[in-house]
Amino acid sequence: MARWKDLIARFLPRKEWRKIEFFDDRWKNRIRGMSRHVGAKDSVLDLGCGPMWLKEFLGPENSYHGCDYLDRGPGTLVCDFNAKQFPDVKADVSFISGCLEYVEDVEWFIDRVVAAAPKCVIAYCIVNPGDNLARRRQNAWVNDLTEEGLIALMGRHGLQFKERGERFMSSQIYVFEQSRR
Repeated sequence: MARWKDLIARFLPRKEWRKIEFFDDRWKNRIRGMSRHVGAKDSVLDLGCGPMWLKEFLGPENSYHGCDYLDRGPGTLVCDFNAKQFPDVKADVSFISGCLEYVEDVEWFIDRVVAAAPKCVIAYCIVNPGDNLARRRQNAWVNDLTEEGLIALMGRHGLQFKERGERFMSSQIYVFEQSRR
């Protein structure tokens, strides 16, 4: 039965994530958990920053660069990742909270993430065996990475899996770092 639902979902009109965008205050807990993986003096590139909640959990010595597809306030770097736009910023940490699910070309995106920072803290809703892909499409998510697929994706671009952090709602936190040669 689940296979039929997945097949039907492929032929239904895809939801446009911009039209269903919303921000749930509970997601601040995920961002707080992710922020624990940012050093006290690290510069951070917050990709898909939304309302810039990460700033609440950074210290005075952190520098912050928020990037989203539209202007979220002073200092926002406006880029549409699905139009192959990426900010020209170097940072210590790339921070991706609930954004990768909406990126169509994940190889291109992660290639840019690696060029921007040697460390990546990401929260992603991974696909598990038996998951309903139609439900992912209802959320307007456009890719379907398993945990192994996410780790392999990062590895192909030079980021090594370092740590599996906490789980918040349906998102799992991961930390990746470039290997030091």
